[in-house]
Amino acid sequence: MRSPGVAVRGSGTVVLEDCDLTGGEAPALFVRAGGDPILRRCALGGRAGALVVQGEGRGRLEECGLQGEGFASLWVCERGNPTLRRCRLRG
Repeated sequence: MRSPGVAVRGSGTVVLEDCDLTGGEAPALFVRAGGDPILRRCALGGRAGALVVQGEGRGRLEECGLQGEGFASLWVCERGNPTLRRCRLRG
């Protein structure tokens, strides 16, 4: 996988508000290994999907827009556990 727009892992956390994230050939946001970001009113998109959460990654997204181009806008696997509130997802 190419580099995502933002990667959060290893119990890392970040708060992003009112941001536009793009990943190009990789997801806009990649969360794994206990990463736990908080995003509010953000737009995420990329040709490889907007958000991938795996390997016990978490995260909270509120009022965000996710746009996948060619892949699912949201991909959750390997015990990923995100929480989305009032988000718009488009594949």
